[in-house]
Amino acid sequence: MITSIANYDDAPRRGSVAEPLDLTVLIVNDFAGKEKNWRDEVRAVNAFLRQDVGRTFRIVIAESEDFRDAPVPNALTSLSDKIEIAYFNETRSAQLKDAGVGAVKTEWVLVIDADCEPNAGFVRNLIAAVEKYPDFDYFISRAHYGLNTPLRRAASMFDRHRDNECEDRRVYYVPGHGFLARTNVAKRFRAPNAPTPFLATPVRQSRILSGGAKVRFVGDAVADHEFSLGFIWDFNRELGFASYLSRRESHGHSALRVLGSLQKAMFKTFASRHRDFLRWTDYPIALALQVFAIAPMLYGIWEAASGRIENRRSHFR
Repeated sequence: MITSIANYDDAPRRGSVAEPLDLTVLIVNDFAGKEKNWRDEVRAVNAFLRQDVGRTFRIVIAESEDFRDAPVPNALTSLSDKIEIAYFNETRSAQLKDAGVGAVKTEWVLVIDADCEPNAGFVRNLIAAVEKYPDFDYFISRAHYGLNTPLRRAASMFDRHRDNECEDRRVYYVPGHGFLARTNVAKRFRAPNAPTPFLATPVRQSRILSGGAKVRFVGDAVADHEFSLGFIWDFNRELGFASYLSRRESHGHSALRVLGSLQKAMFKTFASRHRDFLRWTDYPIALALQVFAIAPMLYGIWEAASGRIENRRSHFR
């Protein structure tokens, strides 16, 4: 078993769940490349080792067998007493998460993407939510790109606004990561073997919400998501690709219809959420970002429409 260095007072508290919370942190990288550099995993592991939580928990990195021979950096091998790298015969991130969850023996599992860096109180706030609402099955955290520049605020508004909409309301959005769940419940809701996590995650979400699981949003459990213009390009390309494929069986699947639907969704997000994220001086940046998104969306739509499903080169896996 792998324990983190966070190990303080585990005295039980009145009205709480069993102490200490039996927890595994599962880290999965949803980006793929020909070579494995482990940079995101190192950053994520270190962030979890800095958690200000009075519990022990296990840290497992789930990776594909394709990378078993990839050299693991000293930054991870030096922590062999605290973490484990588990290899599975899967190549897609959604299936890696399912395989990793399937191997977890603890009562609770926290699933997170490697390119997200949790803040110091991330685990503590999720555990506090479990103790306050012990009859819930899933606890959803908040992720954003940071709010310290106009571009980051605009990108967070367009891509991460669902987090705000879940706060103090019925949760209708369950992301593919950034959640703490009862392991036996999470094992029930597997993702389909889809060519992109942008297709797999909505199906899993639908199964969770329609399958009787109780979901709670925890707004003070925050992780900073990796951010760059390259990532925004990849994100919107994948969004266009997945959106076209998801509409392929319907009458409204033409390229222009799909692009129009995506752009309309961005405009609606701006109209309803701009006060939550933007300053007045950010508005030109937000408009520019919406225009910027057109090109990668179209590229992803073209890939799907032309049948480039399995052999496309995508950073997402």
